[in-house]
Amino acid sequence: MNIYDIDNDNFEQFRQDLVVLEKDAERDKVYLYKNEHIIKVFVHKKLFSTSRLVDKAKQFERNACKLEQLQIPALTVDKVFYLQNPKRQCVLYPFVKGQTFYSVYVNELEEGRENLMKKFIDFFKLLHQNGVYFRSAHLDNILVREDGSLSLIDIGDIQFKARPLSVLEVFRNFKATLRRKQDFKIFLEYGIQRVLDYYFTAGQTPPLFLFLAKYTKKHPLHKLMFP
Repeated sequence: MNIYDIDNDNFEQFRQDLVVLEKDAERDKVYLYKNEHIIKVFVHKKLFSTSRLVDKAKQFERNACKLEQLQIPALTVDKVFYLQNPKRQCVLYPFVKGQTFYSVYVNELEEGRENLMKKFIDFFKLLHQNGVYFRSAHLDNILVREDGSLSLIDIGDIQFKARPLSVLEVFRNFKATLRRKQDFKIFLEYGIQRVLDYYFTAGQTPPLFLFLAKYTKKHPLHKLMFP
């Protein structure tokens, strides 16, 4: 059978060749098929939520198309399909060889981390300059491909602006990057001022950004800049 023909009627026939990559207590979330394709399964977590009005699989596909138009490296979607009993929205996309930025960084020698961090900041800034607000911008959602280039994964939660992100939006997006404890630790050890100097150009961090960092005490940047 051809994986591109996968649908509700034949899904179980593909199961013997599916490897579960990600799951939670209730369900399998991500499958690998023969080291060639990924199947991502979406489910609405809340019984009553406006998110139930959104087709997450179609949104994922639209985000992939938009990123491709912007020439931002990300995965491409081959197919959207649906399962019944229970109802699930699914996407099929090619498996891209590589490792998450987080895993590469923590296993890199000290002298290689400088270039890796600069590569991440350049990529983060590229998103912002193209109006991409990546709500899930933590270090396990950015892939380091075999050629060393960076690419977005798990692209379901993105907002696209018709302009570069504002200072406030950049500030808010840093929160997504620093939300996880393990990512926060990386930026703490590397030095947040070095990150901001490289992102904004040395000594040119916008006054509004500094003001927000100083007085938004629940933001991770406040903890890093004003310990």
